[in-house]
This record gives sequence, structure tokens and C-alpha cells, in this order.
Amino acid sequence: MTQYKRPDEAVFASGAKPGELEAFPDIARGWGVAFEQTAGIPPMEWFNALFKRTDEAIRYLMQRGIAEWSATEDYPPGALVRSAGSLWSARQASTGQLPGSESVYWLEYGSNTIGTYTAVPTLLREPVIYVPPYGLMEWQSSQSGYRSQRCGEILLQAAPVAKAGTVKANGGTLSKKNYPGLWGWAMDTGMVVSAAAWAPGNLAYADLGGDSFRVPDLRGEFLRAFDDGRGVDAGRRFGQAQQATDIPVMTVARKESDPTTGVLVTPLLSAVTPDGNGMMPTNVDGFKSGVSGPYLAASLAAGGTTGVSTFTARPRNCALLAVIFV
Repeated sequence: MTQYKRPDEAVFASGAKPGELEAFPDIARGWGVAFEQTAGIPPMEWFNALFKRTDEAIRYLMQRGIAEWSATEDYPPGALVRSAGSLWSARQASTGQLPGSESVYWLEYGSNTIGTYTAVPTLLREPVIYVPPYGLMEWQSSQSGYRSQRCGEILLQAAPVAKAGTVKANGGTLSKKNYPGLWGWAMDTGMVVSAAAWAPGNLAYADLGGDSFRVPDLRGEFLRAFDDGRGVDAGRRFGQAQQATDIPVMTVARKESDPTTGVLVTPLLSAVTPDGNGMMPTNVDGFKSGVSGPYLAASLAAGGTTGVSTFTARPRNCALLAVIFV
């Protein structure tokens, strides 16, 4: 691409002597007016005036950068103008609508004002806008579009259907074109994995190729704060699923040969430590010692073989709907 140098500040015919410059008689008509007034041969004075007019327009824009508002100009949405010392952006097409803080046609650009829209604009209006139900949205230059500031957040919602501005975290397939904000957020945060690597329970988005991607499936899952270097849940990466805690227990079984006799079944002897702590459940903070006091003891012998009996546990809970902000 050719890179042009900045032109100088000289204006054609700005130093013309008296009589060498004459305003062109009919700008809208153009050179046709020469056949009526000068036998089809335009004079030098007209050329001087036209070139001077063009150079002055270029100098005006070079000097100011953005033109001043004009009551006779037709402004399209997104147009920028200067007025009353401020820079204004056109919210919608208008002619003769003076920019102002109360105007529905203009918004002061670069101010603390946040534009409110009923639908997400496809063109840049302000860096931050508000659009129900997505809330505050920021312009993403890399995607040439707006994205909710809460995009990608996980929420437990008190309704069985996803509210506007959210989608269910149910492993469903979405369109990259219809959900560019969520797909862009997933890529920006490194949450995208291959279709083969995607699995339910993980906070990951699968690239299915083409226009499709899969959202996380968090149905039936508890949400736990990320360890983030604390060390109480070490070894887990952000967004990784985790199985339930297995708790080894002692059970009492009925003896097959004598239904009236019970048998105490302990965890495997190889899992019982000499200090009495026994077999520890997985993913616990540590062994908690009880209060010192008398206890019953009996000598036991290994009289058979068995597998370790374990239980999984969960806290009391209420089922809510996991959704993702888009």
C-alpha cells in the first residue's frame, strides 16, 4: 500500500494578484456554464478559484481533523462532528439537528456518558454502552463488535429456563455467528479445547469446526472456588472437574453360614496404619484427633477377604439452573 506524505500548508492561488481570481459562477452546473458565458473556454481566473477552493477544503480538514457541525449536512449514523468545543458522534441519521446533551441524535464522544440502546449496535458508538439485557458492553476492536462485561460468567439462576442474556450451561451447541461475544471471550481466555478433549463437568468450550461450538456442561455439578496456589486443593487446573470424596468405612455383614452371627468388616489391613489413623478419605484436609477418653478394644484376626467399602457424601443442597452470561 502506498504511504503518502503529509502535504504542505500552501494553498493554490492564495497569492494571486488583483484580477487573477474570480469565483466560479455555478459549482453545481460545472464546466457547462462556460459555453453560456465564455464560449466554452473557461478563463484562468476560474481555474485559480477552483483549485484554491479545493486546497482550502483540504487545509480545513488537515488543520481541524474533524469538521464542524453544519445545519445543511446529511449525517449518517456514526458520523463525527465538532460543536461547542466538544466532539459528537451521530446516534442516528439526521439533518439540521444541533448536537447537545439532550439530543437523541447525538452523543458527546469521549465523555463519561454511556449510550443506552435497545439493541446491540453493529458499529462503534461509544467505548462502553448499556443494552438490556446484556448490561454494560465494551467495544472489542479484535472482533469489531460489542461484548458484555459479564460475558462468560457462570451463574446459578432461580428459574428453570435461561433468562435473556444467558444460555444454559448444558453442553449445548451454539453458533459462532449468533454468539460472537461468548465465542470471542472463550478464545481470549484460553477456554477453547478440541471436540475430543471436551468433557462434561469441565469449564471448557469445544471448537466443533465451521460455525459451531459447544458450551460447558455443568448440570448436576457443585461449583468450588479455584485453589489458585493456596494448596488445599493442589494439582487441579482452573475449570477442571473433580470426582466426589470416597470415605472408607467399617461395616457389619451377616455371616452366610450362620444368619444370627454378625461379622465386622474393616478396610483392607494394608490400608490401616499403626498409629490408628486408619485409611484416609481422598481429598480431605487431614486427620482430626478426637477428645482423649476410655474406649472399648478387642483383638481381631483377619478371617476372610473383602473389598473396601466406601461411601460418597454431599451437603444438603437446592437444585438451581447453571447458566452462562453471553
